[in-house]
Amino acid sequence: MKKKWESVIDGRDMDNGEIISAICESRGIDNLTEFLNPNEECLIPYDKFISIDKAREIVENGIDDNLNFCILSDVDTDGVCSGAIIYKYLSHFTNNITIDINEGKVHGVGDLETNADILIVVDSINAADDYKKFTDKGTKVVILDHHIPPSFIEEYSHVTLVSSAVDYPNPQLSGSGVTWKFCKYLDEYFLTDYADELVDLAATGIIADMCDVSVAENRYICYEGLNNLHNLGLKKIVGSYQFNSQSVSFSVAPLVNACTRLNRNQLPLNLLLCDNETKVKQIIKEMKTVKDQQNEIVDELMIRLAPEAELQTNRKMMTFIIDNEEGIAGLVANKIMSMYQRPVIVLKQVDDEYKGSMRACGMADFSYEVNMTGLATCEGHENAAGIFIPQKNFNRFLETMENRLADVEFEERIFADVKLNIEQINTQLINSFRAINFISGTGFKPLTVMVNGISGYTIGDMGKGKHLKLSLGDTLLIQWNYTGDFDEFENAECNVIAELNNGYFGKTFYNQLIIQDYRIGESE
Repeated sequence: MKKKWESVIDGRDMDNGEIISAICESRGIDNLTEFLNPNEECLIPYDKFISIDKAREIVENGIDDNLNFCILSDVDTDGVCSGAIIYKYLSHFTNNITIDINEGKVHGVGDLETNADILIVVDSINAADDYKKFTDKGTKVVILDHHIPPSFIEEYSHVTLVSSAVDYPNPQLSGSGVTWKFCKYLDEYFLTDYADELVDLAATGIIADMCDVSVAENRYICYEGLNNLHNLGLKKIVGSYQFNSQSVSFSVAPLVNACTRLNRNQLPLNLLLCDNETKVKQIIKEMKTVKDQQNEIVDELMIRLAPEAELQTNRKMMTFIIDNEEGIAGLVANKIMSMYQRPVIVLKQVDDEYKGSMRACGMADFSYEVNMTGLATCEGHENAAGIFIPQKNFNRFLETMENRLADVEFEERIFADVKLNIEQINTQLINSFRAINFISGTGFKPLTVMVNGISGYTIGDMGKGKHLKLSLGDTLLIQWNYTGDFDEFENAECNVIAELNNGYFGKTFYNQLIIQDYRIGESE
């Protein structure tokens, strides 16, 4: 696959202020101060949610009448954050609360049984009929969610749905965002401010669920949450590092996702609910053990799939069928895609259907190509999604996809915001970049720089050879999870696209370029 580097701005003759101004203009940031400090006016009025008054009345009456609440939390990071938000909030008013969570990657009410008076389902939604087993026996059902309902909205008349996916101005608000805003709405009626100490969970869910952080409402919630870290579990995961988008994406979410894949969903939920430091540390230790187990399983599977992968190097799309019980298809697909630079589908047979994950690169929308065959279905993002193929369609689907992709020349375009010389990378500039990148992710990717012709560095490693480190005075170039040959950097000029960072390694403070992509021995 071809990789094409492009920089938006040539900043090699600019000072720091000019660089930041040029970047803001290219990114469409009209007022940097307001962008960096969003305010409460960004929140959309609560009455824009359907049925929010009815949901508030159900909860308020439940508290007043000492009724029993059951909360069903979804299983991903956004889901456990949603569950923790509503559980912790209601705990200020009642002790009659239980909380449940599904096993593995199962979403929705499924086999849930409860005799509670009020069932609150967060971050998931079923077809309308699936709730009748509760409502038929008198349980009031409140759903706080952001997914598109699988049934016509009129069919949900027997439940109370508060959703950002139904006639709400911000459909990019995650389940935890909806749940947090519902609690803020309750605060207005109860004359309390308990939701404020839960906003860090809402920010975590929004970022982890890859919702658009360029949307004003989402930016405000993330800003408040990342600047007001209260949850003990999140504090202990992040440790001494800054609580920002990067720590959510690379520290919090991977731990939760590993537990989901290995059917240990109760661990992250317990973590976010726990206020005992000793227990929190023990839970995190268990979660890290689960993540290590996940990585061992993936590594072993990659070894088993290697011969099969080599047989598919002449194909436009690589397909693998695995039989692992763990939900690791997406991780495996990511690894194979990185190695072979083409679309990858990893599947498991379930009854008369193949289910799994697809990952793609070098094209705009692989999901569209799959769905256009009419033989399979992708649900998720353009190049990272779940995929479902009826067994009877499988061979025809593979043939059809090869034909659809026959003329595709995979090309990955890697953009940098600005091209700089290595001498321009200083602490002041890095701090400006970090302030802008503080809230980043889907909808607003972190700022990056292109630096060419880097030489005179010394080569080292970190993490027992797992990570590459190039040292250049008080500047480090770091490639996390480096899989190449360290010797390729010997006596060679290095060109990188990287994010800017800084911090301590040991007792020494370094400016850092976190490498996203690199080239050896090439000039402009």
